[in-house]
Amino acid sequence: MISPLKQMILDYEAGTMPFERVAQYALEQYDYQLTQSELDSYKHHMILEDFLRQIHFSRRLSSQQG
Repeated sequence: MISPLKQMILDYEAGTMPFERVAQYALEQYDYQLTQSELDSYKHHMILEDFLRQIHFSRRLSSQQG
């Protein structure tokens, strides 16, 4: 059984899921805030896995500071 996020990534890679849906879901899962312009920047300049890795890394940093 794969996670919903992993399934969304697979769907994105298959061309059946828009980047925005995957990104929005990931942001909700990690409770990570991102502006629309930042999201657009990621969409055009990063592959999805880099985007998700960045969110995860930022999430870890913020949880360590608390």
